[in-house]
Amino acid sequence: MDETSGTRADSAGANTLTDNNTVGSAAGKIANAALFAAASTEFLSSADNTALSMGDFDFSIGLWFFATTSLDQRTIIAKGDGNTSNGTEYALYLIANTLRFDVMSGSAADTIVSAALSLSTWYYALARYNAAANTLHLSINDVAVSPVSYSGGSYDSAHPLNIGRWPVFNAWYFDGLLDEVGIWKRYLSDAEGTLLYNGGNGRTYPFTGT
Repeated sequence: MDETSGTRADSAGANTLTDNNTVGSAAGKIANAALFAAASTEFLSSADNTALSMGDFDFSIGLWFFATTSLDQRTIIAKGDGNTSNGTEYALYLIANTLRFDVMSGSAADTIVSAALSLSTWYYALARYNAAANTLHLSINDVAVSPVSYSGGSYDSAHPLNIGRWPVFNAWYFDGLLDEVGIWKRYLSDAEGTLLYNGGNGRTYPFTGT
């Protein structure tokens, strides 16, 4: 998210994000962050591919977010249309002043919910699915929510990945800043989550070192 405009480069792979409706830029947690304006229907996207599609295996999503106008009906990241259990693969979004992580398998779905959040505050979110334990995990600023039982993993759809938008519920566009977005097709350990949070200072790719 360090680019000041246009496409955002993928530091680890080939999933460069397309700029839709001129996503802005502002000082982020580390260097620049992408600045989204819901009123302008701004979002970033990447076409469906195997690197972004999950299944019944471990995966993790981590990022910094700073919401400026609302903590209700705002999408951070979503893959799918959200209309049915087989329309969305996974989504991380704000509703009723909480952060929620949804995973849908096509025949089942479940959600894990954070404690209440505040506007204009940087938060590091780490959302994980543990396929062996059949559990959803969510932590905010390195503080974990109690796991939620869920089996089946994520549905594999042809929908694109959207950051700042979910093509359902009038899209639920995001207002604010997103930074250091990472998607892993493995379960990040608690220690890796602590490393990424880095005492509130964050850590940029490749997320190693002290």
